Amino acid sequence: MIRRKYLLLFVVSFTLLLVGCDNDLGYQSPDDEWTAETLVSEADVERSGVDAWFRSETISDRIFNRMWLKSWKEDCPLKRSELRYLKMLHRNADGNPQRGEMVVNAAIADKVIDVFRRLYQADYRIERMVFIDNYDADDESSMRANNSSSFNFRFMTGSTTKISKHGLGLAIDINTLYNPYVKQKDDESWHIEPATGEPYAFDRENRTDIPYKIDHNDLAYRLFTEAGFEWGGDWTSLKDYQHFEIKDTDDCFSEHEINLIRSHDTTSLMRILTVDNINDSILLRTVSSDVSKEMMATKEYELLVNRMLATVRNPENEGVGIAAPQVGILRRIVAVQRFDKEGYPFEILVNPEIISYSEQTQLGTEGCLSIPDKEGEVLRAADITVKYIDGKTSESREEKISGFTAVIFQHEIDHLYGRLYIDYLSSGSQE
Repeated sequence: MIRRKYLLLFVVSFTLLLVGCDNDLGYQSPDDEWTAETLVSEADVERSGVDAWFRSETISDRIFNRMWLKSWKEDCPLKRSELRYLKMLHRNADGNPQRGEMVVNAAIADKVIDVFRRLYQADYRIERMVFIDNYDADDESSMRANNSSSFNFRFMTGSTTKISKHGLGLAIDINTLYNPYVKQKDDESWHIEPATGEPYAFDRENRTDIPYKIDHNDLAYRLFTEAGFEWGGDWTSLKDYQHFEIKDTDDCFSEHEINLIRSHDTTSLMRILTVDNINDSILLRTVSSDVSKEMMATKEYELLVNRMLATVRNPENEGVGIAAPQVGILRRIVAVQRFDKEGYPFEILVNPEIISYSEQTQLGTEGCLSIPDKEGEVLRAADITVKYIDGKTSESREEKISGFTAVIFQHEIDHLYGRLYIDYLSSGSQE
């Protein structure tokens, strides 16, 4: 017969053993090293509180190494500091809590965290949420796996100059296999991404057999649109049912750009990037992004334009044109001197595009503020037709430009594509 005091000791010891076993069996904390696709128990979520499982962090070296030369390409204009690594829970296909991860633009990180937390609390199902880098940044492979993701530096479909919202970390794709990208081609056939999403591409409004279907009744649609996103399923020229992107706002310069523009007053010169600095050279070889009319209404735009003009007119280092990338702002803005107009005024061109070149050419000597103390002979079109937005009136224009002014236009617009005049030199023509 066991005496009462020994029975009490046995019960206490057994209880402590059970507690120890519970820890040994894998209690998880949101502070643990984060591994996407790891299941988390409901008890562990409750123990730490839901909010603790939704976090935004700067991009660590470990995370950046996973992205390097995959979602992050060498010509990406964003700084690491402009992106955020999100740790988030989501409910998988079985409804179980699962760790997810995503990289987004810092400007929308808090919005995205809030939306996904509310989706989780509403038992919304998201099958997979891992880095697109797990698929070597290949969209088709990621979409076939029904993966949900955001940042992946790339240009818009069919463009070599316009950066997609995913390339800026300003768009989210959710449950991608079952909510495909659908566009009718000129021959009336259909382009569908992923290709395996074709069974879910058509007659969606009347179907109840599509899992994870996003439509106007879907919670993700409601939460994202309330947070200032637009849905690709509402577009008319194509349908991108998986896609939510932040709407353009007045404050669309990046944090880095705003700090650079505001660093001095309107008459202060900006530092000109030069090719003999490796970091400058990378930026000078980067394709610039379009400027929205909303952006043109901001104080930052006005300040940038005035500082660019002050810089190109600097008597100690005077030029006849300057492009925003030359002062570290990767936007499609140039200032050009119009030698074809009375008084040779400077004009600001926004989103300029040369739409035709004459067959007749002209050979002339060129230099560049970003390539100091050098010059060389370059063959340019004698006449060009260019369309652009007038940087002063915001009106769209199209005009034919000839002579030396045409050379200035071609030289400065080249900067917006990461091209320099030295790219056109014949061997030995530079001094």
